[in-house]
Amino acid sequence: MIYFIRSGDFVKIGVADNPWERLAKFQVGSPIELELLAVAPGSFEEESRHHSMFSQHRARGEWYHASQPILDFIQATREKHHKLQDRAEVRRLQQANANKPKNRRAVSTSAVDAVRVVVNTAVAMIDVAPGIDVRSVAESSRGPGILIWIPGYVHNGETVIVAQAAPDAAPTPTEAAA
Repeated sequence: MIYFIRSGDFVKIGVADNPWERLAKFQVGSPIELELLAVAPGSFEEESRHHSMFSQHRARGEWYHASQPILDFIQATREKHHKLQDRAEVRRLQQANANKPKNRRAVSTSAVDAVRVVVNTAVAMIDVAPGIDVRSVAESSRGPGILIWIPGYVHNGETVIVAQAAPDAAPTPTEAAA
């Protein structure tokens, strides 16, 4: 369910199976009295649409300034889904939907399997992109490991760096640690 929680001059737009439980968890960490303004049916995709719709009002993360457009939208949502504002009605719907499979994309894998997938993908790509190089590194500042060199563009969060093709010689421990 989509929920709208108010904290002073801010509104959080989020998604939870039980918005009242989520409100209680947030309240523990907030010195300001929180208020559940509205709940509505919705998924993570619906939450993303709401976030996009109000992006110009974003304060931080999923928190938005309690601007008039957001408050008007919340009031309209409350009126449209007036039955869902009653916790007992939501509980009844949750029980009715308890046996339905959830459409979540969560995938759990171990770190070893994740590394294995990356290395195997890089090795498989060597035939297609000869600049890719996969090497076992016995010594580095972080200990032994695997170095995967992929030439091209690497985005480090601020600037785009052009990575050169892999050198012919084995990397030094300093290069391997980078």
